[in-house]
Amino acid sequence: MKTISEICQLPLRKVQSEVLHKLNPNKINIIQAPTGVGKSFIAAHIAQKHKGAMIITPTRALQKQYIQEMQIENLWGKAHYDCHKYEVSCDQCDEHFSSETDHLNDEGKAKISQEHERQCEYKQEKAAFSNDRYGVTGVEICYFGIRNQSKCLIIDEAHNLIDKFSNLSGCKISSKSTLFGDAFKSLNSRFSNNKIGFEAYLNGCLREAKRNSADKNSARKERKTKFIEKLQVICGKQSYFSYEVVYDNNSVPSVELKKLNFRFEFAKLTENFDHVYLMSATLPDVPLFCALLGIAKSDMNFINVESPFDPSKVKINCYTSLLQNK
Repeated sequence: MKTISEICQLPLRKVQSEVLHKLNPNKINIIQAPTGVGKSFIAAHIAQKHKGAMIITPTRALQKQYIQEMQIENLWGKAHYDCHKYEVSCDQCDEHFSSETDHLNDEGKAKISQEHERQCEYKQEKAAFSNDRYGVTGVEICYFGIRNQSKCLIIDEAHNLIDKFSNLSGCKISSKSTLFGDAFKSLNSRFSNNKIGFEAYLNGCLREAKRNSADKNSARKERKTKFIEKLQVICGKQSYFSYEVVYDNNSVPSVELKKLNFRFEFAKLTENFDHVYLMSATLPDVPLFCALLGIAKSDMNFINVESPFDPSKVKINCYTSLLQNK
């Protein structure tokens, strides 16, 4: 395992040198480079140039790869860490989600005791990550506001951002939810062909949710607040969404909402960074990708790297069917 500085002392391959030469620090750089080019090596040089970087990846496997290749701070989600006091994962810790007022701060959010905080592995890792200039973590960590000391953001496997944002911003409205009362009585399939009527219904659900958001249990209250935030984004005038009315085995209806526009999410992810770099092995439709994220053509610097490997030497796997007609 090498430090960023030690990695950058290694010789560059020609293709890597060409990519670094084409970068424009004043624009959002989108680097499309096939597997084998060495995107993590390029990321190390970008981080060194800006004297720090927050590298985020949508997949745990790639995050582990960065940790194995570089001496760099890393932060997982709370579920990855164990609570040694209660012998559960950190996200299930009672003191994080206590309904007792003794464990709430002035803002009504849960807090933990000083002794517990000193022993909390997640708190220690978060502090180390936040105070360093070099770090790697997942999309969710960055999306919900945790930052390190750098002003440079590098997103690897950026083609997965759309799926990540869809999961983060999408939500399901169900009549079983305590958030909703009379707003669900009028739900039926006619909305599938009446977008205006559905938008009016959706805003009715949002008003109902706000009226019923109070809860003494801080964990449930936090989940309700996050749900309302998602619903507000989807109900926004500039949002475009798809939806589907579905029924469970007991014929209970619910609505699954998915956003089709992720400008808000991408802006939230990249806020407070002066330099943004997106890397991917493949982006089938770059203009559509940029449109979904709200990246204007004038703000984007696209670098396309052809495969450095001889296509005639690429291994081809042939699969033959063993099924026989009877």
